[in-house]
Amino acid sequence: MMLENKAQEEAIHTVNKQVLVIACPGSGKTTTLLRRIHYMVTEAGISAAQILMITFTKAAADEMNKRYVSMYGDNPGVTFATIHSLCFSIVKKYGKKNVSVLSDIEIYNYFNYRVKYLDQINDKDNFVADVILDISVMKNNMISLSDYEPACTDNKELFASLYTGYEKYKEKESKVDFDDMLVMAKDILDNEPEVLLYLKNRYSYIQVDEYQDTNLIQKDIIYLLAGQDGNLAVVGDDDQSIYAFRGAKPEIMLNFQKEYPKSKMVKMSTNYRSGKKIISEADRVIKSNTNRFQKDFIGFKPENGAVEYIVTEEKKDEILKIYSRIKKLLNDGENPADIAVLFRTNRQAEKM
Repeated sequence: MMLENKAQEEAIHTVNKQVLVIACPGSGKTTTLLRRIHYMVTEAGISAAQILMITFTKAAADEMNKRYVSMYGDNPGVTFATIHSLCFSIVKKYGKKNVSVLSDIEIYNYFNYRVKYLDQINDKDNFVADVILDISVMKNNMISLSDYEPACTDNKELFASLYTGYEKYKEKESKVDFDDMLVMAKDILDNEPEVLLYLKNRYSYIQVDEYQDTNLIQKDIIYLLAGQDGNLAVVGDDDQSIYAFRGAKPEIMLNFQKEYPKSKMVKMSTNYRSGKKIISEADRVIKSNTNRFQKDFIGFKPENGAVEYIVTEEKKDEILKIYSRIKKLLNDGENPADIAVLFRTNRQAEKM
């Protein structure tokens, strides 16, 4: 059972201001966020309907809601949402009411059709994936088409043609993608002050999880909703930011106290999950980063754990070593269900 600590309690009880919580891996971040919500509702006298909990994925939002109910019996009216679902609700209520969301397969099929007969593109599947990613990065960083340098191709005219065609296609079909939800919602908040005022009053206490993976347009939306003096708690770990390739900007978290100079910083540095050796090695590696919050990384468990490094010259050698290790574990009687291989990207797993 995880023990409560001073940093967790400080995060929970800092309510009526801005707070930046730096939560190291395994530090009880989710439990702390849920306990903070419960404290606001039951002890601070805040209406549950005024609390907005923004998560990174729908699965995380659903899991948080489920855990809150498990811990406290019911959800009294707290909104658990992703930034995209929140923005889509704004668009549906105050903007284009009759739009629907494009599925991933619809987006892929559109671009696949557009490039199907282009001889200059060899690997069309990867090119389509890269085009979709480029468009997302461009929109999430609010870069104009004329200023954007696509990574998918050196042919800016081709990229511009694909992008403008895609925009016309969505308009014709009355559909939006996930990036459009953000762009449209921000436009509403920027240009309809009565809507912004209503939402600021509606959600006067905001928590944001995984803040290290926020991008520029998401930051602007969150700051618009919170206001300069609003009650905003952002939680994350700049050392765990891995979505820069999708437009995430960890410097947004690093600059939070510049945006909110009166905010409080709380560092949750104790890991309750891993052995001390694992924590020590992880800390040694991540300290090679220079643009980061300075923090301790403390292991709570008494056991050391084990870390082994494997270095190979070629991908096939790496695969063989992993295969041999799994085979030995199985021969030693390990349950296959207890063995996992983790990859940073799906593409790496496909080559395994």
